[in-house]
Amino acid sequence: MKRLLINICLLLTIIVSCTDTEIMDSTFTLEVKGFVEEECYTFGEEQPLYLWASKNWADNQVSEVTYEVYPEALEAYNSSEGTSYKLLSESCYRIEQDSFSIDDETQYAKFRVMYSPEQIIAEGGSYNTVEYALPLRILVNGVPMEDRYGCVIVGFNVNKALISISNPRETSITIDNSVSQEIAMTFGVNYNNIEWVQLDFSINGELIDEYNQEHGTSYLPFPMEDLSYLTEEFELEREVDVDSALFYADMAHLDQTQEYLLAIRLDNVSSTRCKIDPENNTRYVIFSNPRIPQSKWRVSASSTIEGSATNLADDNLTTFWMWNYNSINLPENITFLLNDMSELAVIERIQLFARQYNNSWQGPENMEIYVTKDCETWEKVKDYTVQLNADNLVNTDGYYIELDEPVECVGLRIDITSYYDNGVGFMEIYMEGKMQENPNPPAIANRIPQDVWEVTTSTTSSGSPSDLNDGNENTNWLWQWSNYQLPENITYTLTDQSQTATIESIDVYAYNTGNPSWLGAKTIEVQVQNGDAWNTIQTYNVALRDDGRADTDGYTIELDSPVQCKAIRLSVTEVYSDGLSFGEIYMNGELN
Repeated sequence: MKRLLINICLLLTIIVSCTDTEIMDSTFTLEVKGFVEEECYTFGEEQPLYLWASKNWADNQVSEVTYEVYPEALEAYNSSEGTSYKLLSESCYRIEQDSFSIDDETQYAKFRVMYSPEQIIAEGGSYNTVEYALPLRILVNGVPMEDRYGCVIVGFNVNKALISISNPRETSITIDNSVSQEIAMTFGVNYNNIEWVQLDFSINGELIDEYNQEHGTSYLPFPMEDLSYLTEEFELEREVDVDSALFYADMAHLDQTQEYLLAIRLDNVSSTRCKIDPENNTRYVIFSNPRIPQSKWRVSASSTIEGSATNLADDNLTTFWMWNYNSINLPENITFLLNDMSELAVIERIQLFARQYNNSWQGPENMEIYVTKDCETWEKVKDYTVQLNADNLVNTDGYYIELDEPVECVGLRIDITSYYDNGVGFMEIYMEGKMQENPNPPAIANRIPQDVWEVTTSTTSSGSPSDLNDGNENTNWLWQWSNYQLPENITYTLTDQSQTATIESIDVYAYNTGNPSWLGAKTIEVQVQNGDAWNTIQTYNVALRDDGRADTDGYTIELDSPVQCKAIRLSVTEVYSDGLSFGEIYMNGELN
């Protein structure tokens, strides 16, 4: 009992030693303390900032709580945190009431500061960053609260109140004449929307000309009669920050060889609280066929057992080419060369449609992609591994090889270096990109048109001599190998004998018939007619490839000097072994 009385007396002594003011001070605290960021928007009107101090427990007393600006707190914060916030100017805010009487029943001292985001910017502030701050503290009955309980620093982050289009600036759509394309144009505000906002936008008009002039393009305007949308008026509802307007573009009448542009611009909004974002007020939708026309290419392959390499660029997914699986001589090369090399192909990706030969077909595995700009030097631009589908078969629905970056070229070559099982075959291979003028076309010999010649051969086993001048390196003529009578003479005669050809060189494309031991021509004599006689003007020795096979990529017989003639003959006097076949022979020079 004696110890209890001593403790009570000691407690009373401590209480008596504290002043009434200190007891009252400890009953209040700001709900938000320290440094806080106030995100605000330029709505064209003052914005409210709310703070409140709360009474922590009942003491049966009325307290006077006062709010005041406290610059020393900002100075101390900058010093301790290494910041450089500036004190908000009095011209940027106003305080309507700063003192509040609080009792046990009211409990809260709610305080409001009205500030102007526009004036903060006018005073030198920047958008989207905190530069100015307002330090505030509370006093209770004239006595400041400790900073940790009663001080707050408000930094103002001013944003432009904007409405914008959130779609990518440009969207590309592949022209498909069989469908109508749905286009969702998404509009949104960057703040909490509290009103109904009517949007007015324009479509096409002068926007197409502006875009073409700025980008050096020549897009056609998307035909407005083929465009429809759900409503002619569009609005953001109250409390809705983002919504989309739907358009339908009917592509049935679009020319797949042309490119069209649909331009949409947000012109006006009914709200006075926001402005249109000038950086995101216009969007463009490009309608085009990203595939370079197949007619631009001539295609060859290093071997064929069935079909033709020309089938890979005939826009027909029912025709095909298949490699010579008997030879199993990799890499298998598929080469695309532009017919007109005054143009340049800019290729972004390659789409391949594989052929499924039977149920166990798996097809190509690893590929290397090469390009050339001069038809002599080839540069590898991509390694690619084909992924099989869920059935562990090659994907006959097609797959893409995405190039790391667009490549400019006059030719592209696909080298198949390995395969999964049973073979390699394709229905179609598309190059996706665009065509442009070639500032430095390769110095390719000027070919005399094939249709001015009539071609005859001394023997024929299969094919036709006309296959040698049909412009197709995958149709072939084969000599009568069973007779084995040399020389084999291939004669080109001008069908119009009033003309004369000046020939400078001859391009020869050997044809591999699929026989693994195929080697072909070894010695060729170039002859021109003199009366009834044929005079040899040059003898050419054919070089084999590094793998000992005939060079199906072609070789050129350069004449020592141009020769004028009405007929010219290639006389094959010696073969390596087992055969002689050509896909195409071109005469280079001029026709007079």
